[in-house]
Amino acid sequence: AGFVIVTDVDKNAISYITQGVSETMPLGEFQKAWSGNVLMAYPNEKSIEPDYAIHTRDRFITKAKTGVLIAGAVALTVYLFIANGLYLSVSTWLIAAIDILGLWLTYMLVQKSVRIKNSAADKVCGVLQAGGCDNVLEMKASKFFGIFGWSEVGFSYFSVSLLTLLMFPRWICYLALCNACCLPFTFWSIWYQKFRAKVWCTLCVSVQASLWLLFFCYLGGGWFKGILPLRIEFFVLGLTYLTVLLGLNRLLPLIDKSDSHDDGDADNIHHN
Repeated sequence: AGFVIVTDVDKNAISYITQGVSETMPLGEFQKAWSGNVLMAYPNEKSIEPDYAIHTRDRFITKAKTGVLIAGAVALTVYLFIANGLYLSVSTWLIAAIDILGLWLTYMLVQKSVRIKNSAADKVCGVLQAGGCDNVLEMKASKFFGIFGWSEVGFSYFSVSLLTLLMFPRWICYLALCNACCLPFTFWSIWYQKFRAKVWCTLCVSVQASLWLLFFCYLGGGWFKGILPLRIEFFVLGLTYLTVLLGLNRLLPLIDKSDSHDDGDADNIHHN
């Protein structure tokens, strides 16, 4: 239950906005789903949004904080890339770019796993099969040992890999080894979507492709040399992956509960 903003009505369909997303529904289906309640608003010379000035200020501050965060992240990335000499190798340029791509893809997967609406994720997911990502994420196989969502594992992997590359570039051979250890999962994921789930998750397939692109970049850059003997840094890197994964796993249920609570409040307001 909830409110929608109707934007257009014709003989065959109704266009409306729900949760910030524009949708269209056949007229007959809309009439069946409609409760019959309509909220009509008519402006006059005194009409104004309550606390408009406060809301405008809050929106500006929110946008400013987001802008500062993005600018700061970009500035730090550029500084570390130059300071650590990563710009000298084509392979490290590509590795960093693919890590950022993988981070974006898994971020959208994490959002979908906690039911946060993202129009960009919906568009990407519809490339191979409409609704495929949602279907795959609802399956038991979407969780590693039934504990960690694969989206969480992927986000932890790409975030730690990118930060390690930028801050500790001398560990790049161990990043290459960790990447190689991830490759068997890509075969299982594609096999599962093809033969068991029988639906395609575009975001998931894109993540698998990113892992293979990383592998060829590590291989082409000669970064698999010097792996043996394993030193303490490799185990520290593994522990970092695990720590970030555990932290993310503890955080996401809190976000999911908060979102569910907000939806419940909205339903109560609607029914009241």
